[in-house]
Amino acid sequence: MPAGLLLAAALLAGAAPAAAPVRPILAGYDVVEATRSVTPAGERNAGTAGSVRVAGSRARWELPHGSFPRSSASVAIADGPLVTLLDTKESLAASATPDDFTALFHGRPATGGSAAASLRDVFVRLAPGGKGRAFEARPTSKFVLEARWTLVLTTTGRVARVTTEIKGTIETLDEPAATSVFDDLGRLLPARAEAADALSAELAKLPGLPVSAAFDVTSKATAEQPGMPSGTEPPPRPVETRQTVTRRLSNLSLRPGAAADDALFVIPESFHSRGLDRIVPGDPP
Repeated sequence: MPAGLLLAAALLAGAAPAAAPVRPILAGYDVVEATRSVTPAGERNAGTAGSVRVAGSRARWELPHGSFPRSSASVAIADGPLVTLLDTKESLAASATPDDFTALFHGRPATGGSAAASLRDVFVRLAPGGKGRAFEARPTSKFVLEARWTLVLTTTGRVARVTTEIKGTIETLDEPAATSVFDDLGRLLPARAEAADALSAELAKLPGLPVSAAFDVTSKATAEQPGMPSGTEPPPRPVETRQTVTRRLSNLSLRPGAAADDALFVIPESFHSRGLDRIVPGDPP
């Protein structure tokens, strides 16, 4: 055999097999989010419970019972900035933005109308609170959130003010493999415009995976007619609404990624793509 062929054969024999693609760790956990509201009209409870699985920049949130608020979707799949909602009963899929997904939880702000709205005295602060409670035998870090702002609504001959205060605690776990866009705690809180921006900026400082969060939200509404004498009658008591918002994770698991995991984050071929309004019909702002 010529020397060149011998050399080529030797090189082929010693060549290492192509390396398998490196797959991200597959993380999974159960999550329960709940909101209890007490208003002058009565008490209302709402929430979601399901499982989340995360692989790199992709995540899947699935509800075994019911659907996400304001929608018929029971599955949400995130791939980078894109969120796809799946209606598993009707085999429908609809693309959404992160803002669309957030709007499922507290609706969209009102547009138009005769009232002029403005936010004043916006204050948001997230501060370290030391060690948190152990989460499944692993240490956590605790953070304290404080926020307040006043929404002023002005119409002809009337000014209404709604002052909102939030106090809460958050515990996070140092587990980067399990974090995803579904960790956004801001979607659970009733903040708009500049208040939402300030809240997002502070919550973005949270390190790790939020495994526990509890917030007390108080809103007080007052109304007045500028220029009118107060008279001898005492001002009416503010109308007050209280909310308790909680988020709890459990059963965290981690394992090496596998090729079969890809099926978790793709839209089944049997599903039909539709506009978002087919799955999220909308509700009064």
